Amino acid sequence: MVCWHFLISGRVQGVGYRRWAQKKAIDLGLTGWCRNLTDGRVECLARGPLPSLELLQVKLQSGPMLAKVDAIQASEVTNTETQVSQFDSFVILEDSSFPESNIKRNLAGEIE
Repeated sequence: MVCWHFLISGRVQGVGYRRWAQKKAIDLGLTGWCRNLTDGRVECLARGPLPSLELLQVKLQSGPMLAKVDAIQASEVTNTETQVSQFDSFVILEDSSFPESNIKRNLAGEIE
């Protein structure tokens, strides 16, 4: 298993980007999370097989219909046990604080 960190900039907040990214990640069998950052970007941390992460990066670049992705930064992360291992799916975090303190929403939008 490999873990990648993504920072997506552009028009990516208020356009359904996190929910869309969550669906794509789940479809690819990835675990992890995504959240809005206060600077207008979206941050994602995803773990799974390398080919699935590479495909997620391609999908994140396009985004949902109302989004306009200007740039995406992707990097491999090696120390992720505290940030990803607690998730058995791919969740949306409600704010940009550290992941362990967040309310999580599942794909149906229900609080877990």
